[in-house]
Amino acid sequence: MLYIIEIDVVSSIEASRNAHSIVSLYLRQLKKVDTGKYRRININLCEEKIEPRIEFLPIEVATYYSSFDSKHYLTTDEYSKKKLLLNVILEAIIACAVKFNWDKDSFLDAYNRCLELGIVNEWFFKNKLFRSPNRTYYGGIKHIYDFKGFQIYFVLYNAKKEEIGTRLVFKNDFEAFSLEWASWQKSNEVFWFKFKPPKKIFEVIITDVLINSPVRIPHRFSDWFK
Repeated sequence: MLYIIEIDVVSSIEASRNAHSIVSLYLRQLKKVDTGKYRRININLCEEKIEPRIEFLPIEVATYYSSFDSKHYLTTDEYSKKKLLLNVILEAIIACAVKFNWDKDSFLDAYNRCLELGIVNEWFFKNKLFRSPNRTYYGGIKHIYDFKGFQIYFVLYNAKKEEIGTRLVFKNDFEAFSLEWASWQKSNEVFWFKFKPPKKIFEVIITDVLINSPVRIPHRFSDWFK
């Protein structure tokens, strides 16, 4: 099973950074597929015209080398940038699939699902809403991972699942973070969630969501976890 895809565009820091969100979207759409011993693909792109090639190591890593027109990339609109990066992923994976005899259909299906979603990387934790103990509300943890960075919103719904409030509860300008769990507390006024590595439990006060009170954004990223 493939777990990691890393894209490095030598001539464009922006493209390398933007690629993280597209890789995240693609991997979420990719169903389990047998990739033998390989768990990671590194994609190295340079400005010079080169023949695509694959190198592999005995440590579960395959590296794909190819060309990338970063000047063209920087002049296109956001959707075109996403499509270019998504195409790079597909090109590299199909090349590896041919070389290592992987099932290409699974990789093509994931690519097509990304297109069907408009290459928009948004999802709810566990793909579900959590019902409050008194059945008054539903709450969901919505992730958005795009070129602006990674954001998490708590979205509040009434008993009919009509949205009644949204609140930013976490953001990071770079990589995404994975949640470990989320749940209502015995009180219907508090919702908790926790990331996998840090110990801190984040708290959402439902009144703050309903009245749309101001959100305090920490000046330093580490302050989120204090």
